[in-house]
Amino acid sequence: MPSQLKGTAIQSYLDWLKATLPPAQVRAIFARLFEPTRALILDQLLPSVAYAYPLYAEILEATKAEVGDAYERLARDHGRYAADLLLTGVYRLTVKAGNIERTLHALAAGWRVFFDTGELQIADEKPGRFVFLIKDAEYHPLHPPISAGYVQRACEIAGANGVDVEISGGPPQVEMIITWS
Repeated sequence: MPSQLKGTAIQSYLDWLKATLPPAQVRAIFARLFEPTRALILDQLLPSVAYAYPLYAEILEATKAEVGDAYERLARDHGRYAADLLLTGVYRLTVKAGNIERTLHALAAGWRVFFDTGELQIADEKPGRFVFLIKDAEYHPLHPPISAGYVQRACEIAGANGVDVEISGGPPQVEMIITWS
């Protein structure tokens, strides 16, 4: 897995869990975590610090175990939530209002803001259609729907309508086909 992930990603996930799921379900997710992970995320998490990616993967796995088949829909919703939070705040310069293509280029270049391994390439670029290729053998298989929701919402914030993000493949190579009108 990527060795580190910014705390902003973990914090936005935890905030979203607490805002979206019933408290008993959030507690059940936290109960599935190893004690050191639970203690860290509940008492010591700092958004500005880089954390071990396996910690994030553990949270995703605990969520999937608790919500089951609803995971993909919820993960996409979280990605949209994270985009609203981050792309209207600290990373607002990523969004190029009225220019979807420039926004997508900025998202691809911003891969290194959140991850310290792998890469996000633009594999194809046409009007109304981009293809992102995530190349990272360590990218967790539960992470792509979160990224898809993030990309979808980023395009909408930039002004796109009818945005769809289709995911295919899995680590080490995930393809996201992004279309909009």
